[in-house]
Amino acid sequence: METDVDRMLVVELLVGVRDSFGANLVDSMCEKVSPLIATIAGGETSVRVISNLSSERRTRVEAVLKADVIDDEVVNGIVSASRFADADPYRAATQNKGIMNGVSTVLMATNNDTRAVEAGAHAFASLSGRYRPLSEWVRNEAGDLRGVLDMPMSVGIIGGTISANPTARIALKMLGAKTAKELGEVAASVGMACNLGALHALVTDGISSI
Repeated sequence: METDVDRMLVVELLVGVRDSFGANLVDSMCEKVSPLIATIAGGETSVRVISNLSSERRTRVEAVLKADVIDDEVVNGIVSASRFADADPYRAATQNKGIMNGVSTVLMATNNDTRAVEAGAHAFASLSGRYRPLSEWVRNEAGDLRGVLDMPMSVGIIGGTISANPTARIALKMLGAKTAKELGEVAASVGMACNLGALHALVTDGISSI
């Protein structure tokens, strides 16, 4: 990697941390392996830390609303609003903020790192070279409204403050989440529900009526 002050070699460690958030584990691994990398590369090590853009640790959820339970004009409006967000980063930013309203609520309740997931989500939304929405809504071949949300989701159900916080344990029990993957799916689903609710309001009575 070339920067305006130096040439850098970036080495990535991909670590399967399973049901923990894993930040401390990954940071420790980066620090331990850095002398070996410096020796091999013939240089000096600098930054040794986890990235919150966990593009290999993602959650994808999908929702389908049958055509007989939602007005046809509302479907058209939501699909149009989704295309608007994909074309305009100003609209995409607000749409993603609405998604994170739901995601972050679940993460706060379970004592997960909301700021880490939010940072990763917004960075992921920009990977194509322009800022885009995390969700997409289309009309499928059957005429139903279909939504898909795909985003990085680094969450845990064990370790650190999660295990030590009794309120977080109660929240996880209420959710029925037995793995980090399941918790991520719950959080993403709540985010998608918030997104759908906001889009429905926007294309009908308006957001201020909520």
